[in-house]
Amino acid sequence: MAALLKVVVVDSDQESRSALRRVLAATPSVVVVSEFSEIGEALRQAPAQVPDIIILEIEDASPWAIEQSAR
Repeated sequence: MAALLKVVVVDSDQESRSALRRVLAATPSVVVVSEFSEIGEALRQAPAQVPDIIILEIEDASPWAIEQSAR
């Protein structure tokens, strides 16, 4: 069995998060380990999920939040 790619989704819009989760669910090697509506919440909680990828909505993100998510 192939290793799973663990993904965290961050988007303020619930419908967008749900749609992205459905798209990712169609890929057997991808699992969404958590979703967040706020970047600050994601920065605090996502590391515990040990994600391989964080998909981050940047439209409403502050420069500080983008910088912190890159660390």
